[in-house]
Amino acid sequence: MATVRVKNIGAVWRKELLDIVRDRRTLISMVVVPIVLIPVLMIGAGAVMASAMKNLEAQSFLVATLHPERAPRLEAAIEAVDGLDVVSVTGTPLDTVRAQVERGTYQAAVVFPEDNLNDPATQPPVIVLSRQDREKSQIAVRRLDRALDDLQAELTAERLAAYGAPASVAKPFEIVEHNLASNEQVALSALASFLPYILIIVTMTGAMYPAIDMTAGEKERGTLETLLASPVGRLEIVLGKFLAVTTTSIVSATLSLLSLFLVLAWGMSYIAAQVGETLTISLPSGGTLLAAFAMMLPLAALFASLLLTICMFAKSTREAQSYIQPLMILIIIPAMMSMLPGSEGAGGDAWTPVVNVSLAIKGILTDNYDPSFVGQTILATALYALIGITISYRTFQRESVLFRV
Repeated sequence: MATVRVKNIGAVWRKELLDIVRDRRTLISMVVVPIVLIPVLMIGAGAVMASAMKNLEAQSFLVATLHPERAPRLEAAIEAVDGLDVVSVTGTPLDTVRAQVERGTYQAAVVFPEDNLNDPATQPPVIVLSRQDREKSQIAVRRLDRALDDLQAELTAERLAAYGAPASVAKPFEIVEHNLASNEQVALSALASFLPYILIIVTMTGAMYPAIDMTAGEKERGTLETLLASPVGRLEIVLGKFLAVTTTSIVSATLSLLSLFLVLAWGMSYIAAQVGETLTISLPSGGTLLAAFAMMLPLAALFASLLLTICMFAKSTREAQSYIQPLMILIIIPAMMSMLPGSEGAGGDAWTPVVNVSLAIKGILTDNYDPSFVGQTILATALYALIGITISYRTFQRESVLFRV
């Protein structure tokens, strides 16, 4: 069995960290991306989307009415809607009106019924034509729906009054909903769906460039032979490199976690203000931060072991990057599990790599998690990382891999 000396592992670890600090690409992926790029993307994209929606809501949309003379009261209700420019197209064939809505000439069109709306013995259809794949059409239809619902309620009340019946005949009971979750909790729940995905990807990218540089990069520079000739065992070299890659991954994940929480606390309030809403989200407690951080530790170790093993087979940094691309795709899919509606950690999910971390972090952020699931997730991920570093060590013992040219 190989002798392991902590002093030698520490020397390799310090040497690799020093190389990392000198590498501009690694510093960008480890520091700049989490601290600068993530807040800019989230706040910037959110602000742009909020501003665009605010501008859309302020616009007036063109709505066509076909045969409005059939129901003057309905026509008056539609024309009274703010934000709609109503144009009568009576005399235009229905198929032509449909084509005009599809082309975007009109954001919506209303085909008035042939039967009299005042006749209680009939229930004539009021047809609304729209393109729900277009935001402008969606907004126009929402405005139309409010006007149609109000008119329908008025007609219902008038018919009941004509029969001498109370309004409760049409509405036997009233539904009163009490949302026990605050607006902040609802917003946090929505954000907790994709925050795990971002954290996992950043943890992966934080380990990627150091792993490439410590393996394929050393082959290109010719420094690997020098390291192997030193009085340091191969297991110590592997462990030193593993700790260095894990360290950079953890630093990247930590900076990302803090950055995301700051965005959560202040960035979302700014975005809400863009659309005239008030939203205040408090920073998660220290316990929540520590729990989320604990989930990233074994995951960073797992990614470090996988990347070191894969990159060790490459003879150049470019080749190592091409090897890593399939792994990135494999990581992205399970990392997105937290975005699925109703996704909660349970059962065998705790032993499914990456999926378990994604679901556990989501549960921690929303304060809806099973401690046993979190514990199993940490145990399983740490076990997979141990298996991964064992494979890395065995790979590092193969001369055909180390000196592949």
